[in-house]
Amino acid sequence: MERGPLIAIALASLTAGCGGTIGSLPAEEVSYSFNSSVAVTPDKPVEGLRVNLSVEVTSTSSSAVLGDVIITVVSDDSQVLYEQRFDEVPFQPADVWNLNQGFNPTAVKAPSYKVQLQVRRHDTGELIYDQPELARLTFKGM
Repeated sequence: MERGPLIAIALASLTAGCGGTIGSLPAEEVSYSFNSSVAVTPDKPVEGLRVNLSVEVTSTSSSAVLGDVIITVVSDDSQVLYEQRFDEVPFQPADVWNLNQGFNPTAVKAPSYKVQLQVRRHDTGELIYDQPELARLTFKGM
């Protein structure tokens, strides 16, 4: 008994009967998300003396991504005191990226500054994480 045509007819009637088609499954949606923290020492910085930033970024994304991490110390009126960019940081899901970075603040013009953190996709520049005020530096004697 030949079964080939019978199986093809049964399959055709099943898909026609339910109005469906045979196709591929939908692709998994890719999403990027992160958690971050920063410790600033000293807690009351002084102009001209070293300030240390200990930054931690944890990927909670569903997919790997090559990102550019940008750390900016900026006043409320947008005066940049310090900015550093780290290109091509590889993030896998559940990866933790740690950075200890120091700088000497000179030309301090405001009493306090925000520490901002962004992660952008390296290949497209798309902003995938934005933390506009991760911490605040309040300068002593200002």
